[in-house]
Amino acid sequence: MLDGIVQLFREGGICAYAIVAVGLILYALLINRAVSLCSVTRPRVTSQSEDQDALRGRMALQTRPPTPDSALRTPHSYHPHLIRALIAVAPLLGLLGTVNGMIATFDGLTSAGASASRIGTGVSEALITTQLGLTVAAPALLIECLLSRRAKKLRGAA
Repeated sequence: MLDGIVQLFREGGICAYAIVAVGLILYALLINRAVSLCSVTRPRVTSQSEDQDALRGRMALQTRPPTPDSALRTPHSYHPHLIRALIAVAPLLGLLGTVNGMIATFDGLTSAGASASRIGTGVSEALITTQLGLTVAAPALLIECLLSRRAKKLRGAA
């Protein structure tokens, strides 16, 4: 399996490395956001006496999970513009790899003594980078939409 991954990077060229780097950063940001949003609890209304409420309030200040307001207001934990930019960049890097692969393919076709291996290498680079770019971007876009919906629901509850 490791040999297959190494071969994938070898055939994908420099764009494959760039796509994986973008993917690692992107998914780290998404995981951070998901953890932040999942740790938020909605406030509950209770009908206890004021003394008990005051005591619970003091205890909650010491051990309470983040409120929707605090989780939604921490800009350092969520970089929406960066996440959206990385989602857009991943398939563009795949497209760049496709162009590089097609250039290598046409170069192999036009050179004297066109070799099937050069043509095959160019086609492989084109297809692998396209696949990698879409594989990184498509699930990330879905996850970002789900996290945005959760954040909107929490804002409505706050």
